[in-house]
Amino acid sequence: MKLRLQAIAWICALAIGLHASPAAALSKHRLLASLPPLLGDLTLDPNDSSAEIFYENGVAGTDPNSRSLFASVDSASGVFVVNGQTNNLLLPNQSRAVARLEQLMDMDSVPTVIDAVLILDGGGLGGFIELDASLQVGECIAGLSRDVGTAEEGFVVTTNGCTDNSFVSWNAGGGDGALHVTSTWSKQPPFGEVYMAAQVSGDFGGILGDIPSGSFSNSGQLSIEISGGNVVFFSDSFLTVPEPDAAAGLVAALGAIALLARQRAKQKSGSREGGAMCPGGAGVRCSRRTVEGSTL
Repeated sequence: MKLRLQAIAWICALAIGLHASPAAALSKHRLLASLPPLLGDLTLDPNDSSAEIFYENGVAGTDPNSRSLFASVDSASGVFVVNGQTNNLLLPNQSRAVARLEQLMDMDSVPTVIDAVLILDGGGLGGFIELDASLQVGECIAGLSRDVGTAEEGFVVTTNGCTDNSFVSWNAGGGDGALHVTSTWSKQPPFGEVYMAAQVSGDFGGILGDIPSGSFSNSGQLSIEISGGNVVFFSDSFLTVPEPDAAAGLVAALGAIALLARQRAKQKSGSREGGAMCPGGAGVRCSRRTVEGSTL
């Protein structure tokens, strides 16, 4: 339990640090698909609605030792996908997949209610797997950490920074299948801007260390409803793709996006791209548009 709480505290502290830093103020539209510590696909272009990254060392089902990791985020649909598999291969520095988006909202009138929901679906097999997610609106963050494949298997939900004040009141929380943050604004925030972020991740071994064999999949669907006032997103394409009508539609959409992204990544794979070396040696393949040293 203590380990899971530490993981959630790390997620919340990270999100608060991003929001408070000068760099975060410039993140009006930020998409990151990351396989820390070396690989990442990052875009700040408001006209770009997706980021994805794929890593493969050996081929699952063919090679006796293999590992693959994948992460993607799409801001037009609000869909996050991370997954991974490892078979008889320990790679403690290549065990985590993260999908994250950040968006700045411009509020021009009050009262305004912003209701954000992140629907989650995930699981894992083989030893300790940690599946995390977080949702932030303004200063309020809801975080979820799930342990899979251990004797203490379960989940923990925490909130941070959700203190009512003269500008806004909060209602935040969630469960194993979703996170929600609802903010009711009675006064316009400073500069009329509200920052939001969402993140989904998976990790072989979590903070307990790498595991040699196992698999995980973690996915999310973000939705935001505005009532009362008017809010404009910085990116014109943000959440413009209609949401699936049912859970089955969500699962199908997530699977199709993951499969397509993997196929595209494999078509672009190679030992060197974008002027940066992929980690590992023979048999290692990775694909990305840019490499970032971030450990988000």
